[in-house]
Amino acid sequence: MGGFMLKLIKVTKLKRSYILLLFFFSLVFSFISILEIFIVGKFLNNIQEIEYFIGFIIILFLHFIFRQLLNFINYKFNLHIDKVFSEFILNFISEIPYFNYENEDFHREIYFIKDVVPKFKDYLKSIISLFSYFIRFLGYCFIVSTFVWYLGIIVFILFIPLCFVAIYSGNLEYENYLESGNFFRRASYFTKVLINKEFALERTLFKYNDFIKKKWKESKDKGIIIERKTLFFSEFYASVGIMLMMIILFTIFFMIIFFGKNSISFGLCTALISSLLVFTDEISYKLSIDVKKFVDSKLFLKKFINFISKDYSLAIEFDKTIDSIDRIEFKDVSYSYGNSYVLKNCSFFLERKNKYAIVGENGTGKTTLVKILLGLLDYEGSILINGVELREISRKCLVKHFGVIFQDFVKYEMTVSENIDFYNNNDIDEILKKVGIYEKIESFENGKNQFLGKLEEGISLSLGEWQKIALARLLIKNCDCLILDEPTASLDSISEREIIENVNSIIAEDNIGIWITHRLGSCRSCDYILVLKDGKIVENDTFKNLLNSDSYFKELYTTQRSWYDE
Repeated sequence: MGGFMLKLIKVTKLKRSYILLLFFFSLVFSFISILEIFIVGKFLNNIQEIEYFIGFIIILFLHFIFRQLLNFINYKFNLHIDKVFSEFILNFISEIPYFNYENEDFHREIYFIKDVVPKFKDYLKSIISLFSYFIRFLGYCFIVSTFVWYLGIIVFILFIPLCFVAIYSGNLEYENYLESGNFFRRASYFTKVLINKEFALERTLFKYNDFIKKKWKESKDKGIIIERKTLFFSEFYASVGIMLMMIILFTIFFMIIFFGKNSISFGLCTALISSLLVFTDEISYKLSIDVKKFVDSKLFLKKFINFISKDYSLAIEFDKTIDSIDRIEFKDVSYSYGNSYVLKNCSFFLERKNKYAIVGENGTGKTTLVKILLGLLDYEGSILINGVELREISRKCLVKHFGVIFQDFVKYEMTVSENIDFYNNNDIDEILKKVGIYEKIESFENGKNQFLGKLEEGISLSLGEWQKIALARLLIKNCDCLILDEPTASLDSISEREIIENVNSIIAEDNIGIWITHRLGSCRSCDYILVLKDGKIVENDTFKNLLNSDSYFKELYTTQRSWYDE
Protein backbone atom coordinates (compact mmCIF):
# COMPACT_ATOMS: atom_id res chain seq x y z
CA MET A 1 0.00 0.00 0.00
CA GLY A 2 1.20 3.48 -0.88
CA GLY A 3 1.96 6.33 1.49
CA PHE A 4 -1.36 7.96 0.61
CA MET A 5 -3.14 4.84 1.87
CA LEU A 6 -1.35 4.95 5.22
CA LYS A 7 -2.25 8.63 5.53
CA LEU A 8 -5.88 7.86 4.73
CA ILE A 9 -5.96 5.15 7.40
CA LYS A 10 -4.44 7.58 9.89
CA VAL A 11 -6.75 10.56 9.29
CA THR A 12 -9.92 8.44 9.26
CA LYS A 13 -8.77 6.40 12.29
CA LEU A 14 -9.46 3.18 10.45
CA LYS A 15 -8.61 0.02 12.40
CA ARG A 16 -5.48 -1.48 10.89
CA SER A 17 -6.21 -4.79 12.59
CA TYR A 18 -9.00 -5.45 10.09
CA ILE A 19 -6.66 -4.88 7.14
CA LEU A 20 -3.97 -7.10 8.65
CA LEU A 21 -6.54 -9.85 9.29
CA LEU A 22 -7.78 -9.64 5.71
CA PHE A 23 -4.25 -10.01 4.36
CA PHE A 24 -3.47 -12.79 6.85
CA PHE A 25 -6.53 -14.87 5.97
CA SER A 26 -6.00 -14.19 2.28
CA LEU A 27 -2.43 -15.48 2.68
CA VAL A 28 -3.60 -18.57 4.60
CA PHE A 29 -6.33 -19.22 2.05
CA SER A 30 -3.76 -19.02 -0.77
CA PHE A 31 -1.47 -21.50 1.03
CA ILE A 32 -4.40 -23.86 1.53
CA SER A 33 -5.12 -23.68 -2.22
CA ILE A 34 -1.51 -24.75 -2.90
CA LEU A 35 -1.62 -27.42 -0.18
CA GLU A 36 -4.76 -28.81 -1.80
CA ILE A 37 -2.72 -29.78 -4.86
CA PHE A 38 -0.49 -32.09 -2.80
CA ILE A 39 -3.40 -33.52 -0.80
CA VAL A 40 -5.55 -34.13 -3.88
CA GLY A 41 -2.53 -35.63 -5.67
CA LYS A 42 -1.91 -38.04 -2.80
CA PHE A 43 -5.60 -38.86 -2.66
CA LEU A 44 -5.75 -39.67 -6.39
CA ASN A 45 -2.67 -41.88 -6.13
CA ASN A 46 -4.04 -43.68 -3.07
CA ILE A 47 -7.79 -43.36 -3.55
CA GLN A 48 -8.56 -46.57 -1.66
CA GLU A 49 -6.59 -45.67 1.47
CA ILE A 50 -8.72 -44.12 4.20
CA GLU A 51 -6.03 -41.78 5.65
CA TYR A 52 -5.67 -39.92 2.34
CA PHE A 53 -9.44 -39.65 2.05
CA ILE A 54 -9.55 -38.15 5.55
CA GLY A 55 -6.77 -35.74 4.60
CA PHE A 56 -8.75 -34.75 1.51
CA ILE A 57 -11.88 -34.08 3.64
CA ILE A 58 -9.85 -32.08 6.19
CA ILE A 59 -8.36 -29.82 3.52
CA LEU A 60 -11.82 -29.22 2.03
CA PHE A 61 -13.11 -28.40 5.51
CA LEU A 62 -10.24 -25.96 6.14
CA HIS A 63 -10.88 -24.39 2.73
CA PHE A 64 -14.51 -23.84 3.68
CA ILE A 65 -13.75 -22.55 7.22
CA PHE A 66 -11.15 -20.02 6.10
CA ARG A 67 -13.37 -18.86 3.26
CA GLN A 68 -16.19 -18.21 5.75
CA LEU A 69 -13.82 -16.44 8.15
CA LEU A 70 -12.54 -14.26 5.33
CA ASN A 71 -16.11 -13.38 4.30
CA PHE A 72 -17.07 -12.60 7.92
CA ILE A 73 -14.07 -10.31 8.49
CA ASN A 74 -14.73 -8.63 5.15
CA TYR A 75 -18.37 -8.03 6.16
CA LYS A 76 -17.38 -6.55 9.55
CA PHE A 77 -14.71 -4.41 7.94
CA ASN A 78 -17.16 -3.04 5.37
CA LEU A 79 -19.46 -1.92 8.20
CA HIS A 80 -16.48 -0.32 9.95
CA ILE A 81 -15.43 1.48 6.75
CA ASP A 82 -18.96 2.85 6.25
CA LYS A 83 -19.10 4.18 9.81
CA VAL A 84 -15.57 5.61 10.01
CA PHE A 85 -15.57 7.29 6.60
CA SER A 86 -19.08 8.72 7.02
CA GLU A 87 -18.14 10.27 10.37
CA PHE A 88 -14.87 11.63 8.99
CA ILE A 89 -16.49 13.17 5.90
CA LEU A 90 -19.35 14.74 7.89
CA ASN A 91 -16.93 16.23 10.44
CA PHE A 92 -14.53 17.42 7.75
CA ILE A 93 -17.19 19.07 5.58
CA SER A 94 -18.92 20.72 8.55
CA GLU A 95 -15.66 22.48 9.50
CA ILE A 96 -14.99 24.00 6.06
CA PRO A 97 -15.67 27.78 6.09
CA TYR A 98 -18.40 29.01 3.77
CA PHE A 99 -16.20 31.19 1.57
CA ASN A 100 -14.76 28.04 -0.04
CA TYR A 101 -18.20 27.26 -1.50
CA GLU A 102 -17.99 30.42 -3.57
CA ASN A 103 -15.06 28.83 -5.44
CA GLU A 104 -16.02 26.80 -8.53
CA ASP A 105 -12.88 24.64 -8.24
CA PHE A 106 -13.91 23.70 -4.72
CA HIS A 107 -17.37 22.70 -6.00
CA ARG A 108 -15.82 20.38 -8.56
CA GLU A 109 -13.51 18.86 -5.97
CA ILE A 110 -16.14 18.27 -3.31
CA TYR A 111 -18.56 16.63 -5.76
CA PHE A 112 -16.68 13.31 -5.86
CA ILE A 113 -16.50 12.85 -2.06
CA LYS A 114 -19.69 10.78 -2.06
CA ASP A 115 -17.85 7.98 -3.89
CA VAL A 116 -14.92 7.67 -1.48
CA VAL A 117 -16.33 4.70 0.48
CA PRO A 118 -16.95 2.38 -2.50
CA LYS A 119 -13.64 3.47 -4.05
CA PHE A 120 -11.74 2.64 -0.85
CA LYS A 121 -13.41 -0.77 -0.74
CA ASP A 122 -12.53 -1.37 -4.40
CA TYR A 123 -8.92 -0.40 -3.75
CA LEU A 124 -8.53 -2.70 -0.76
CA LYS A 125 -10.36 -5.58 -2.45
CA SER A 126 -8.26 -5.29 -5.60
CA ILE A 127 -5.00 -5.21 -3.61
CA ILE A 128 -5.97 -8.32 -1.66
CA SER A 129 -7.05 -10.11 -4.85
CA LEU A 130 -3.79 -9.23 -6.63
CA PHE A 131 -1.84 -10.26 -3.53
CA SER A 132 -3.68 -13.60 -3.51
CA TYR A 133 -3.00 -14.18 -7.22
CA PHE A 134 0.70 -13.49 -6.67
CA ILE A 135 1.03 -15.86 -3.68
CA ARG A 136 -0.79 -18.64 -5.50
CA PHE A 137 1.35 -18.15 -8.59
CA LEU A 138 4.53 -18.31 -6.50
CA GLY A 139 3.16 -21.52 -5.02
CA TYR A 140 2.69 -23.02 -8.48
CA CYS A 141 6.24 -21.97 -9.43
CA PHE A 142 7.55 -23.64 -6.27
CA ILE A 143 5.67 -26.88 -6.99
CA VAL A 144 6.92 -27.23 -10.56
CA SER A 145 10.45 -26.33 -9.41
CA THR A 146 10.48 -29.43 -7.22
CA PHE A 147 10.20 -31.56 -10.36
CA VAL A 148 12.35 -29.54 -12.77
CA TRP A 149 14.36 -26.97 -10.80
CA TYR A 150 14.53 -24.31 -13.52
CA LEU A 151 10.88 -24.71 -14.61
CA GLY A 152 9.66 -22.31 -11.90
CA ILE A 153 11.98 -19.59 -13.22
CA ILE A 154 10.78 -20.19 -16.80
CA VAL A 155 7.12 -20.02 -15.74
CA PHE A 156 7.75 -16.83 -13.74
CA ILE A 157 9.38 -15.17 -16.77
CA LEU A 158 6.50 -16.28 -19.01
CA PHE A 159 4.03 -14.83 -16.51
CA ILE A 160 5.48 -11.29 -16.82
CA PRO A 161 3.89 -10.59 -20.28
CA LEU A 162 0.54 -11.71 -18.85
CA CYS A 163 0.86 -9.11 -16.09
CA PHE A 164 1.70 -6.37 -18.60
CA VAL A 165 -1.33 -7.33 -20.72
CA ALA A 166 -3.58 -7.21 -17.65
CA ILE A 167 -2.21 -3.84 -16.51
CA TYR A 168 -2.49 -2.32 -20.00
CA SER A 169 -6.02 -3.70 -20.37
CA GLY A 170 -7.02 -2.34 -16.95
CA ASN A 171 -5.65 1.12 -17.74
CA LEU A 172 -7.40 1.14 -21.12
CA GLU A 173 -10.71 0.13 -19.54
CA TYR A 174 -10.35 2.87 -16.93
CA GLU A 175 -9.68 5.57 -19.54
CA ASN A 176 -12.64 4.42 -21.63
CA TYR A 177 -14.77 4.27 -18.49
CA LEU A 178 -14.02 7.93 -17.76
CA GLU A 179 -14.83 8.92 -21.35
CA SER A 180 -18.09 6.96 -21.55
CA GLY A 181 -19.07 8.15 -18.06
CA ASN A 182 -19.35 11.75 -19.29
CA PHE A 183 -21.89 10.74 -21.94
CA PHE A 184 -23.85 8.47 -19.58
CA ARG A 185 -24.08 11.23 -16.95
CA ARG A 186 -25.44 13.58 -19.60
CA ALA A 187 -27.94 10.92 -20.71
CA SER A 188 -28.93 10.49 -17.06
CA TYR A 189 -29.65 14.21 -16.83
CA PHE A 190 -31.87 14.08 -19.93
CA THR A 191 -33.71 11.11 -18.38
CA LYS A 192 -34.33 13.29 -15.33
CA VAL A 193 -35.72 16.06 -17.55
CA LEU A 194 -38.09 13.59 -19.22
CA ILE A 195 -39.31 11.96 -16.01
CA ASN A 196 -39.12 14.29 -12.99
CA LYS A 197 -42.09 16.29 -11.79
CA GLU A 198 -40.20 19.61 -11.66
CA PHE A 199 -39.92 19.57 -15.48
CA ALA A 200 -43.47 18.31 -16.15
CA LEU A 201 -45.15 21.69 -16.69
CA GLU A 202 -42.60 23.00 -19.18
CA ARG A 203 -42.47 19.61 -20.93
CA THR A 204 -46.18 20.02 -21.57
CA LEU A 205 -46.15 23.72 -22.46
CA PHE A 206 -43.08 23.78 -24.70
CA LYS A 207 -43.46 20.23 -26.07
CA TYR A 208 -39.73 19.60 -26.05
CA ASN A 209 -40.00 15.84 -25.42
CA ASP A 210 -38.77 14.89 -28.90
CA PHE A 211 -35.83 17.29 -28.67
CA ILE A 212 -34.75 15.97 -25.25
CA LYS A 213 -35.22 12.35 -26.37
CA LYS A 214 -32.95 13.09 -29.32
CA LYS A 215 -30.32 14.58 -27.00
CA TRP A 216 -30.67 11.56 -24.69
CA LYS A 217 -30.21 9.14 -27.60
CA GLU A 218 -27.13 11.00 -28.88
CA SER A 219 -25.45 10.91 -25.46
CA LYS A 220 -26.47 7.33 -24.78
CA ASP A 221 -25.29 6.13 -28.20
CA LYS A 222 -21.89 7.81 -27.82
CA GLY A 223 -21.45 6.17 -24.44
CA ILE A 224 -22.50 2.78 -25.79
CA ILE A 225 -20.06 3.06 -28.72
CA ILE A 226 -17.22 3.62 -26.27
CA GLU A 227 -18.49 0.75 -24.09
CA ARG A 228 -18.60 -1.57 -27.10
CA LYS A 229 -15.07 -0.58 -28.05
CA THR A 230 -14.01 -1.22 -24.47
CA LEU A 231 -15.74 -4.61 -24.48
CA PHE A 232 -14.02 -5.57 -27.74
CA PHE A 233 -10.57 -4.69 -26.42
CA SER A 234 -11.34 -6.33 -23.07
CA GLU A 235 -12.27 -9.57 -24.80
CA PHE A 236 -9.25 -9.28 -27.08
CA TYR A 237 -6.81 -8.80 -24.20
CA ALA A 238 -8.60 -11.50 -22.19
CA SER A 239 -8.04 -13.84 -25.15
CA VAL A 240 -4.39 -12.81 -25.27
CA GLY A 241 -4.18 -13.53 -21.56
CA ILE A 242 -5.72 -16.96 -22.02
CA MET A 243 -3.29 -17.71 -24.85
CA LEU A 244 -0.37 -16.71 -22.64
CA MET A 245 -1.67 -18.88 -19.82
CA MET A 246 -2.11 -21.79 -22.23
CA ILE A 247 1.51 -21.31 -23.30
CA ILE A 248 2.52 -21.41 -19.62
CA LEU A 249 0.42 -24.53 -19.04
CA PHE A 250 1.79 -26.21 -22.15
CA THR A 251 5.33 -25.34 -21.04
CA ILE A 252 4.70 -26.83 -17.60
CA PHE A 253 3.08 -29.94 -19.06
CA PHE A 254 5.82 -30.39 -21.67
CA MET A 255 8.67 -29.90 -19.19
CA ILE A 256 7.14 -32.26 -16.63
CA ILE A 257 6.37 -34.99 -19.18
CA PHE A 258 9.75 -34.92 -20.86
CA PHE A 259 12.07 -33.84 -18.04
CA GLY A 260 10.30 -34.65 -14.81
CA LYS A 261 8.16 -37.67 -15.62
CA ASN A 262 10.13 -39.82 -13.19
CA SER A 263 9.72 -37.38 -10.31
CA ILE A 264 5.97 -36.62 -10.44
CA SER A 265 3.08 -38.97 -9.86
CA PHE A 266 -0.04 -39.19 -11.98
CA GLY A 267 -2.23 -37.89 -9.14
CA LEU A 268 -0.06 -34.86 -8.41
CA CYS A 269 0.28 -34.05 -12.11
CA THR A 270 -3.51 -34.26 -12.54
CA ALA A 271 -4.16 -32.10 -9.45
CA LEU A 272 -1.58 -29.53 -10.56
CA ILE A 273 -2.88 -29.24 -14.12
CA SER A 274 -6.50 -29.09 -12.87
CA SER A 275 -5.67 -26.37 -10.34
CA LEU A 276 -3.75 -24.38 -12.95
CA LEU A 277 -6.69 -24.58 -15.34
CA VAL A 278 -9.00 -23.19 -12.66
CA PHE A 279 -6.46 -20.47 -11.81
CA THR A 280 -6.08 -19.61 -15.50
CA ASP A 281 -9.84 -19.36 -15.99
CA GLU A 282 -10.10 -17.14 -12.92
CA ILE A 283 -7.39 -14.62 -13.73
CA SER A 284 -8.18 -14.53 -17.46
CA TYR A 285 -11.16 -12.27 -16.72
CA LYS A 286 -10.65 -11.22 -13.08
CA LEU A 287 -7.09 -9.96 -13.33
CA SER A 288 -7.88 -7.13 -15.77
CA ILE A 289 -10.97 -6.18 -13.72
CA ASP A 290 -8.96 -6.03 -10.50
CA VAL A 291 -6.22 -4.02 -12.19
CA LYS A 292 -8.83 -1.60 -13.53
CA LYS A 293 -10.35 -1.20 -10.05
CA PHE A 294 -6.90 -0.79 -8.56
CA VAL A 295 -5.90 1.97 -11.02
CA ASP A 296 -9.28 3.70 -10.82
CA SER A 297 -9.57 3.66 -7.03
CA LYS A 298 -5.89 4.56 -6.50
CA LEU A 299 -6.17 7.71 -8.63
CA PHE A 300 -9.44 8.60 -6.91
CA LEU A 301 -8.06 8.14 -3.39
CA LYS A 302 -4.98 10.21 -4.23
CA LYS A 303 -7.30 13.04 -5.32
CA PHE A 304 -9.26 12.59 -2.11
CA ILE A 305 -6.11 12.76 0.03
CA ASN A 306 -5.03 15.94 -1.80
CA PHE A 307 -8.49 17.39 -1.19
CA ILE A 308 -8.55 16.75 2.56
CA SER A 309 -4.91 17.82 2.94
CA LYS A 310 -5.59 21.38 1.79
CA ASP A 311 -6.06 24.18 4.29
CA TYR A 312 -9.57 25.54 3.80
CA SER A 313 -9.62 27.77 6.86
CA LEU A 314 -8.94 31.48 7.01
CA ALA A 315 -5.31 32.46 7.42
CA ILE A 316 -5.85 33.50 11.07
CA GLU A 317 -8.68 32.55 13.42
CA PHE A 318 -9.49 35.14 16.12
CA ASP A 319 -11.38 34.57 19.35
CA LYS A 320 -12.66 38.02 20.34
CA THR A 321 -16.27 38.17 21.53
CA ILE A 322 -18.97 40.81 21.91
CA ASP A 323 -21.90 40.85 24.34
CA SER A 324 -24.34 42.47 21.91
CA ILE A 325 -24.49 44.35 18.61
CA ASP A 326 -25.14 48.07 19.02
CA ARG A 327 -23.47 49.49 15.92
CA ILE A 328 -22.08 48.09 12.67
CA GLU A 329 -19.88 50.29 10.48
CA PHE A 330 -18.61 49.54 6.96
CA LYS A 331 -15.50 51.48 5.88
CA ASP A 332 -14.52 51.28 2.21
CA VAL A 333 -15.54 47.61 1.97
CA SER A 334 -14.94 45.86 -1.36
CA TYR A 335 -15.29 42.28 -2.54
CA SER A 336 -14.38 40.57 -5.80
CA TYR A 337 -14.96 37.22 -7.48
CA GLY A 338 -11.63 36.80 -9.21
CA ASN A 339 -10.89 40.08 -10.98
CA SER A 340 -14.51 41.24 -11.03
CA TYR A 341 -15.56 43.50 -8.16
CA VAL A 342 -19.09 42.94 -6.85
CA LEU A 343 -18.80 45.55 -4.10
CA LYS A 344 -16.69 48.70 -4.37
CA ASN A 345 -15.73 50.98 -1.46
CA CYS A 346 -19.01 50.66 0.43
CA SER A 347 -19.27 52.85 3.53
CA PHE A 348 -22.29 53.13 5.86
CA PHE A 349 -23.35 52.30 9.42
CA LEU A 350 -26.23 50.41 11.05
CA GLU A 351 -27.48 51.07 14.58
CA ARG A 352 -29.58 49.21 17.12
CA LYS A 353 -33.38 49.70 17.18
CA ASN A 354 -33.42 50.61 13.48
CA LYS A 355 -34.64 48.78 10.41
CA TYR A 356 -32.70 49.03 7.15
CA ALA A 357 -33.63 48.01 3.63
CA ILE A 358 -30.92 47.15 1.12
CA VAL A 359 -32.30 47.44 -2.39
CA GLY A 360 -31.02 47.37 -5.94
CA GLU A 361 -31.30 45.46 -9.17
CA ASN A 362 -30.25 41.82 -9.44
CA GLY A 363 -26.49 41.27 -9.39
CA THR A 364 -25.66 44.51 -7.56
CA GLY A 365 -24.12 42.69 -4.56
CA LYS A 366 -26.95 42.75 -1.99
CA THR A 367 -26.62 39.12 -0.89
CA THR A 368 -22.81 39.29 -1.08
CA LEU A 369 -22.88 42.21 1.33
CA VAL A 370 -24.91 40.14 3.80
CA LYS A 371 -22.56 37.15 3.50
CA ILE A 372 -19.63 39.44 4.30
CA LEU A 373 -21.45 40.80 7.35
CA LEU A 374 -22.05 37.23 8.56
CA GLY A 375 -18.33 36.49 8.34
CA LEU A 376 -18.83 33.99 5.51
CA LEU A 377 -16.63 35.86 3.03
CA ASP A 378 -13.39 37.75 3.47
CA TYR A 379 -13.25 41.33 2.21
CA GLU A 380 -11.16 44.42 1.58
CA GLY A 381 -11.59 47.40 3.87
CA SER A 382 -12.89 47.40 7.43
CA ILE A 383 -16.10 46.37 9.20
CA LEU A 384 -16.45 47.39 12.85
CA ILE A 385 -18.97 45.89 15.26
CA ASN A 386 -19.07 47.99 18.43
CA GLY A 387 -15.63 49.21 17.36
CA VAL A 388 -14.20 45.67 17.01
CA GLU A 389 -12.98 44.52 13.59
CA LEU A 390 -15.32 41.82 12.23
CA ARG A 391 -12.40 39.58 11.20
CA GLU A 392 -11.21 39.43 14.81
CA ILE A 393 -14.53 38.20 16.23
CA SER A 394 -14.92 34.44 16.59
CA ARG A 395 -17.25 32.63 14.19
CA LYS A 396 -19.14 31.15 17.14
CA CYS A 397 -19.86 34.61 18.50
CA LEU A 398 -21.07 35.90 15.12
CA VAL A 399 -23.44 32.95 14.74
CA LYS A 400 -24.87 33.71 18.17
CA HIS A 401 -25.63 37.38 17.45
CA PHE A 402 -26.72 37.21 13.79
CA GLY A 403 -29.78 35.51 12.37
CA VAL A 404 -30.58 35.26 8.67
CA ILE A 405 -33.06 33.76 6.26
CA PHE A 406 -31.99 33.63 2.63
CA GLN A 407 -34.30 33.49 -0.36
CA ASP A 408 -33.14 29.94 -1.12
CA PHE A 409 -33.77 28.76 2.45
CA VAL A 410 -33.62 25.06 3.30
CA LYS A 411 -36.73 22.91 3.62
CA TYR A 412 -35.79 20.29 6.23
CA GLU A 413 -37.72 17.05 5.93
CA MET A 414 -38.19 16.77 9.70
CA THR A 415 -41.00 17.62 12.11
CA VAL A 416 -42.44 21.14 12.35
CA SER A 417 -40.81 21.59 15.77
CA GLU A 418 -37.42 20.38 14.54
CA ASN A 419 -37.63 22.70 11.51
CA ILE A 420 -38.05 25.72 13.77
CA ASP A 421 -36.07 24.82 16.88
CA PHE A 422 -33.54 22.06 16.18
CA TYR A 423 -33.09 21.21 19.86
CA ASN A 424 -36.76 21.63 20.88
CA ASN A 425 -35.81 23.86 23.80
CA ASN A 426 -38.52 26.49 23.23
CA ASP A 427 -42.28 26.80 23.02
CA ILE A 428 -42.89 27.67 19.39
CA ASP A 429 -46.62 28.46 19.54
CA GLU A 430 -46.20 32.25 19.80
CA ILE A 431 -43.69 32.27 16.96
CA LEU A 432 -46.05 30.23 14.77
CA LYS A 433 -48.79 32.77 15.46
CA LYS A 434 -46.51 35.70 14.61
CA VAL A 435 -45.67 34.27 11.18
CA GLY A 436 -49.31 33.32 10.53
CA ILE A 437 -49.09 29.54 10.26
CA TYR A 438 -50.24 28.42 13.73
CA GLU A 439 -53.74 27.33 12.64
CA LYS A 440 -52.34 25.40 9.67
CA ILE A 441 -49.95 23.47 11.92
CA GLU A 442 -52.68 22.75 14.47
CA SER A 443 -54.82 21.23 11.72
CA PHE A 444 -52.22 18.49 11.17
CA GLU A 445 -52.92 15.12 12.75
CA ASN A 446 -49.68 15.28 14.74
CA GLY A 447 -49.58 19.04 15.16
CA LYS A 448 -46.06 20.36 15.75
CA ASN A 449 -44.74 16.78 15.61
CA GLN A 450 -45.95 16.32 12.04
CA PHE A 451 -43.21 15.39 9.58
CA LEU A 452 -42.86 17.71 6.59
CA GLY A 453 -41.75 16.70 3.10
CA LYS A 454 -41.67 13.26 1.51
CA LEU A 455 -39.93 11.31 4.27
CA GLU A 456 -41.71 9.56 7.16
CA GLU A 457 -45.11 9.97 5.44
CA GLY A 458 -44.71 13.72 5.68
CA ILE A 459 -47.03 16.49 4.54
CA SER A 460 -46.14 18.80 1.65
CA LEU A 461 -46.33 22.55 2.19
CA SER A 462 -46.65 25.33 -0.34
CA LEU A 463 -43.59 27.51 -0.94
CA GLY A 464 -45.22 30.36 0.98
CA GLU A 465 -45.90 28.06 3.97
CA TRP A 466 -42.32 26.81 3.90
CA GLN A 467 -41.19 30.44 3.94
CA LYS A 468 -43.24 31.07 7.08
CA ILE A 469 -41.56 28.06 8.71
CA ALA A 470 -38.17 29.53 7.78
CA LEU A 471 -39.17 32.91 9.23
CA ALA A 472 -40.21 31.19 12.45
CA ARG A 473 -36.79 29.50 12.57
CA LEU A 474 -35.16 32.93 12.32
CA LEU A 475 -37.35 34.67 14.90
CA ILE A 476 -37.00 31.99 17.59
CA LYS A 477 -33.23 32.50 17.60
CA ASN A 478 -33.67 35.89 19.31
CA CYS A 479 -30.60 37.53 17.76
CA ASP A 480 -29.32 41.10 17.99
CA CYS A 481 -29.29 41.48 14.21
CA LEU A 482 -31.99 39.91 12.03
CA ILE A 483 -31.32 39.71 8.29
CA LEU A 484 -34.06 38.82 5.81
CA ASP A 485 -33.05 38.19 2.20
CA GLU A 486 -36.24 38.47 0.11
CA PRO A 487 -38.30 37.17 3.07
CA THR A 488 -41.68 37.62 1.41
CA ALA A 489 -40.79 36.70 -2.18
CA SER A 490 -43.13 33.68 -2.20
CA LEU A 491 -46.02 35.27 -0.28
CA ASP A 492 -49.14 37.02 -1.47
CA SER A 493 -49.56 40.72 -0.67
CA ILE A 494 -51.79 40.11 2.39
CA SER A 495 -49.41 37.56 3.92
CA GLU A 496 -46.51 39.84 3.05
CA ARG A 497 -48.04 42.73 4.97
CA GLU A 498 -48.76 40.50 8.00
CA ILE A 499 -45.20 39.16 8.04
CA ILE A 500 -43.69 42.64 7.68
CA GLU A 501 -45.80 44.01 10.54
CA ASN A 502 -44.99 41.08 12.84
CA VAL A 503 -41.27 41.08 12.10
CA ASN A 504 -41.07 44.87 12.36
CA SER A 505 -42.71 44.79 15.78
CA ILE A 506 -40.02 42.38 16.97
CA ILE A 507 -37.14 44.28 15.39
CA ALA A 508 -38.39 47.62 16.70
CA GLU A 509 -37.98 46.48 20.30
CA ASP A 510 -34.23 46.06 20.56
CA ASN A 511 -32.67 44.76 17.34
CA ILE A 512 -31.01 45.77 14.13
CA GLY A 513 -33.20 44.69 11.22
CA ILE A 514 -31.91 44.33 7.66
CA TRP A 515 -34.29 43.69 4.77
CA ILE A 516 -33.07 42.75 1.32
CA THR A 517 -35.93 43.02 -1.10
CA HIS A 518 -36.94 43.76 -4.65
CA ARG A 519 -40.48 44.75 -3.56
CA LEU A 520 -39.74 48.39 -2.93
CA GLY A 521 -43.16 49.04 -1.43
CA SER A 522 -42.19 46.92 1.58
CA CYS A 523 -39.35 49.37 2.31
CA ARG A 524 -41.89 51.93 3.52
CA SER A 525 -41.76 50.54 7.07
CA CYS A 526 -37.95 50.69 7.24
CA ASP A 527 -36.14 53.56 8.94
CA TYR A 528 -33.44 53.83 6.28
CA ILE A 529 -32.92 52.56 2.75
CA LEU A 530 -29.51 51.75 1.29
CA VAL A 531 -29.50 51.69 -2.50
CA LEU A 532 -26.90 49.60 -4.33
CA LYS A 533 -25.93 50.28 -7.93
CA ASP A 534 -22.96 48.73 -9.75
CA GLY A 535 -21.58 47.46 -6.44
CA LYS A 536 -21.66 50.86 -4.71
CA ILE A 537 -23.93 52.43 -2.10
CA VAL A 538 -25.26 55.34 -4.15
CA GLU A 539 -28.01 56.46 -1.75
CA ASN A 540 -28.73 56.13 1.98
CA ASP A 541 -31.79 57.93 3.32
CA THR A 542 -35.38 57.53 4.50
CA PHE A 543 -38.17 56.30 2.25
CA LYS A 544 -39.84 59.71 2.29
CA ASN A 545 -36.70 61.69 1.48
CA LEU A 546 -35.72 59.38 -1.37
CA LEU A 547 -39.16 59.67 -2.98
CA ASN A 548 -39.18 63.44 -2.59
CA SER A 549 -35.84 63.83 -4.36
CA ASP A 550 -34.55 63.09 -7.83
CA SER A 551 -33.09 59.78 -6.64
CA TYR A 552 -32.20 56.47 -8.27
CA PHE A 553 -34.51 54.80 -5.73
CA LYS A 554 -37.40 56.95 -6.93
CA GLU A 555 -36.68 55.85 -10.49
CA LEU A 556 -36.77 52.17 -9.47
CA TYR A 557 -39.86 52.69 -7.32
CA THR A 558 -41.74 54.55 -10.07
CA THR A 559 -40.88 51.85 -12.62
CA GLN A 560 -42.06 49.10 -10.28
CA ARG A 561 -45.24 50.92 -9.37
CA SER A 562 -46.07 51.36 -13.07
CA TRP A 563 -46.18 47.55 -13.44
CA TYR A 564 -49.14 47.44 -11.06
CA ASP A 565 -50.82 50.65 -12.31
CA GLU A 566 -50.92 49.30 -15.86
